[in-house]
Amino acid sequence: MQFNPNTPEDIFKEILTVPTGIKYDSYSAFTEQLYDQSQNFYTQYCSFSKKKDNEIMASHPDELYSSLSKLCWFCEKSTTETNELFEEMSNEYFRHWLYLPVLLLSTDLYELTVGEDNNPKLEKVKYSRLLLNFHYNDRPTSTVIYVVTKDYLKDWLLEMEKLEGSVRTKMKESKVKQTV
Repeated sequence: MQFNPNTPEDIFKEILTVPTGIKYDSYSAFTEQLYDQSQNFYTQYCSFSKKKDNEIMASHPDELYSSLSKLCWFCEKSTTETNELFEEMSNEYFRHWLYLPVLLLSTDLYELTVGEDNNPKLEKVKYSRLLLNFHYNDRPTSTVIYVVTKDYLKDWLLEMEKLEGSVRTKMKESKVKQTV
């Protein structure tokens, strides 16, 4: 992964409100699992097409960049607006939300890896994580976009549902600790 000045908490768009009297020490409940060090974050992307001689040509189509930009902007705008709204309201609700952008592919997805022999190799994967740096309201920021194949979408959603359940459990445990 290339150098990125943002922390894991900055690249995953979370919204958190904790009412007075509840000690919630699991702010990183989502990021602990989403920032899995055993899986790479990629900072570049491309699309492939075959040439007449059966060679592969990589390209960076404007439509792909435009789609990624819109996805990032939507999540950043939604997170910012929701945080501003919650700042104006009382913190009587215990919330821990996550905006997680997903790009769904109907075709295959490949990651470029470099083997022990220093030769590049395309490896077919079910999903990948793209770390995208961009500017939002003249402020540099980053976000992670999950790129998921259509065939893997159901399993990926089940993984995210499991993650949400573990965060909900941590929230319940925090609330119980305070009332005891």
